[in-house]
Amino acid sequence: MKTMMETVTRSIKHGLLIVLSSWLFAAVAVASEFRSISFPVNGAQTYLPVDQAFQFTALQDNEQLLLRWQIAPGYYLYRDRIKIRQADLVLSVVLPEGIEKQDETFGLVQVFYGLLELTVPLSDGLDPVHIEYQGCAEAGLCYPPRWQSVPLR
Repeated sequence: MKTMMETVTRSIKHGLLIVLSSWLFAAVAVASEFRSISFPVNGAQTYLPVDQAFQFTALQDNEQLLLRWQIAPGYYLYRDRIKIRQADLVLSVVLPEGIEKQDETFGLVQVFYGLLELTVPLSDGLDPVHIEYQGCAEAGLCYPPRWQSVPLR
């Protein structure tokens, strides 16, 4: 009898785990969809989705990775919020000087407008490169940090 109760309890726990996992995946899907639409704030201002505000591309050229952000007018990227990693290694990259800006959230910072291009020397191995960056709209919206993963060949 005890074995049957243990089996039933285990089945219930397994079913609950499946249901909770499904809810989690649905929440992630909804959050991802939120990034892909424009939305009004205070009924007047609309903002670009993050992937349109900061159009990111990456191209591998032998032992280096070319990164490019086309930054929409009225938007900017934070210089000190750009981080590039491959596996557990932080990749060295020389960032150009940005434009100084007094930011309401972070104080005096350097930012990039228009176009940002970086050349990143790659470490050995084929581990993907992970790039983190963050930017804002001049009208006041700051996007959460954004992650891009670039597979290597």
